[in-house]
Amino acid sequence: MRRPRQLLCDEVHVWWASLDAPAWRIGQLTDMLTPDEVDRANRFGVDVEIVRTIADLEGIAEHFFSPRECASLRALGPHERTAGFFNCWTRKEAYIKATGLGLTQPLDTFDVELRPGAPALLLTIDGDPHLAAGWSLHDLDAPPAVTAALAMKGSARNLITYWLN
Repeated sequence: MRRPRQLLCDEVHVWWASLDAPAWRIGQLTDMLTPDEVDRANRFGVDVEIVRTIADLEGIAEHFFSPRECASLRALGPHERTAGFFNCWTRKEAYIKATGLGLTQPLDTFDVELRPGAPALLLTIDGDPHLAAGWSLHDLDAPPAVTAALAMKGSARNLITYWLN
């Protein structure tokens, strides 16, 4: 087990564990977290999605995404749309989890950057970029065919990912 240490104010640790791992192994994760990591865990939202083909991708986007996001998705080439869709979905889900409002917050009331290769950004909240400036979004390193995002109030310049084997 590692020695607990204080996290830097701009440092975030993300721990990945397979849900197929034995329960005792996943339970060890809690023992490995520093008190500071446990405290900071309530301040974030994370979403992880398996990237897959969706038959009515644009229809789902029209129903849940903002008009700006739908236009961005339509502007992507056909080979980029699935990645753009999942970028948008995971970033939106991470944000509503971080706010604590969950799905009581309509997904079309804020805009995220969805273009593949573009930085993860919260662009506007209720049309206001100044409200969004207090938040940060981060793409997380994930296995192939998986998209993951983290949202947090404030910023983290030092995002560290750990894998629990």
